[in-house]
Amino acid sequence: MPGIVTLFYGVEFAMERGMSLQGGALLISGRALLGMAGKVVLGSACDRFDKRAVLGVAIAAEVGLWAAFSFTASIPVFVAASLGLGFFGASLTAVQASIVASTFGPDAFSHAMGWLNGCKLPFTVASAWLAGALFEWYGGSWASAFASFLLVFAGAGVLTALLRLPAPVAARAPVSRPA
Repeated sequence: MPGIVTLFYGVEFAMERGMSLQGGALLISGRALLGMAGKVVLGSACDRFDKRAVLGVAIAAEVGLWAAFSFTASIPVFVAASLGLGFFGASLTAVQASIVASTFGPDAFSHAMGWLNGCKLPFTVASAWLAGALFEWYGGSWASAFASFLLVFAGAGVLTALLRLPAPVAARAPVSRPA
């Protein structure tokens, strides 16, 4: 959810940190490129390791990077944290899909993903609105508005710790059909 916030307001926040408009836009593009790499890397990690552990690592990285992103005054740290958020934030989509696939199996995967993403959509939209409202409430500070989202990550961390995944659903054998 907070990923959309950095897409909507990331350039303005980068400018608040002292970067140029072009530098902020380039930073968003770099995040998108690293997001693609993150999906491949963490998606592959889900095939080899416990999915809950991969999710926990991604959320822990998000919390640390989001804190650095929100609180640092150093442009190099801000850029590194922003790029790291692109890598780990976008990868959560692949981790989510892997967990849903192993939990619900191939027959129910599309329905489960549809319901899950449909349930997430209002929170995604609300987070963009909330960031703008927090910006106004904090007197025009993107740093304070972004730092407020650390509570979202803390909640996600607690829920991840409580997450118990059932045994993976086995795929059905392909049904041969006469030609």
